[in-house]
Amino acid sequence: MKALYRFVPHRLTADPQNDAVIFVAECTTCEEQSPPAAADREPVELWALAHTGRTGHTGYREIITRFWRAARTP
Repeated sequence: MKALYRFVPHRLTADPQNDAVIFVAECTTCEEQSPPAAADREPVELWALAHTGRTGHTGYREIITRFWRAARTP
């Protein structure tokens, strides 16, 4: 028996059931991370500045999580 493959076109869209955006900062020196913050980056930025004050570390990676949904195209 031969396999039959059907390719169905899809597109990615923002997930209508979960439109949250989550921000995290990660120190590039020690890899410590801020607590996640939804929709507002300010708590993450304040964490990074406080971390710099405590440790002297100055490099950070911003991690942004957004949720997508794949939907079949008509």
